[in-house]
Amino acid sequence: MSARKIIDNWTDIAAQLLKIGATAYGGPAIMGIMQAELRGIAPAVIGVLAVSLVRLALATVVVLMVWRVATLKIMLLGAILGIARSRLFSLPGAKAVLSTVTRA
Repeated sequence: MSARKIIDNWTDIAAQLLKIGATAYGGPAIMGIMQAELRGIAPAVIGVLAVSLVRLALATVVVLMVWRVATLKIMLLGAILGIARSRLFSLPGAKAVLSTVTRA
């Protein structure tokens, strides 16, 4: 998080720190708020997963329609690219270089 974002969102950060402190102290009212916030995380995660699934499905359909490649070949290529990407990101400095190259 950059310093500018911290300065812009200082009230949110202060409120979160107060909630954490009150929870550690044992404030029962704050515990209910924290539980409600944690219950809201699950739908957000499901939404993010659904959006990424739709994007992957659309990319797959486009590749299959444009290049007319067999489905098994596309699956194998995707697996190979995923393995190569994870191995490449494990190298020191590779993530920073790739993020600067692929930044729009």
